[in-house]
Amino acid sequence: MPAKRDTAIDELYAAPVGEFVERRDALAKDLRSDGDREAADTVKALRKPTVAAWTVNQLARREKMRIRSLLTAGERLRTAHGKLLQGGSPTVVQGAMDDERKAIRALVEAAEAILSEAGHTGVAPTLARVEETLHAAALDEEVGARLREGRLAKEEEAAGFGFGALPADLPKPKPAERAKASTAKQREAEEKLREAEERLAGAREEEKEAERSVRDLRGDLKRAERELAACETAVERAEAEVERRRKQVERA
Repeated sequence: MPAKRDTAIDELYAAPVGEFVERRDALAKDLRSDGDREAADTVKALRKPTVAAWTVNQLARREKMRIRSLLTAGERLRTAHGKLLQGGSPTVVQGAMDDERKAIRALVEAAEAILSEAGHTGVAPTLARVEETLHAAALDEEVGARLREGRLAKEEEAAGFGFGALPADLPKPKPAERAKASTAKQREAEEKLREAEERLAGAREEEKEAERSVRDLRGDLKRAERELAACETAVERAEAEVERRRKQVERA
């Protein structure tokens, strides 16, 4: 039964995002009918994925090789970064970063195709969240494991260290200089992370404002449609009245 249940849950996350709630509730009902109340409650509690999370879940199913390349690059990046803080070569970090970016670019292109295939429009904000989630999966082993499962309910944000462009062939620092350089690099990384977080917060606020504007415009559109319908009804009635009067005149 657990294998059957897991297969059903996988199918749930693989299905179109708009069908998630209906399919989830049906699966929970079936499990409850089979007497597995605990499993039914677990399934019923599953959250509907955001569009970005749903897209990443589809990547986990359709782009397994590229996902593997991304997570491998992320593992190399974490290892290289740890060695860099101990005086290792920045060229290794730069190479891992390049591989991670290449994998993410390919996956974002695939994500755009998936969204287009599913009929989603205005996907730029969604693709940005997909990219952020993929970056988070590369940097965080736990997020990477959830990505492999393809059952994300929401997008993720990269936490921890961040990377900028690193110069190659730097001389290896001495032990005393190494600690100072590590501290400076950490401060620089933290500052870049703060700046990125501020940009992200600003972008999200702009997105919320745009969504509010869209809701307002939709409200205006609905009101205009109601007014148009009322006008059309009035025109139809007036036309009918004119026709009735015309016939009366013709009979007279």
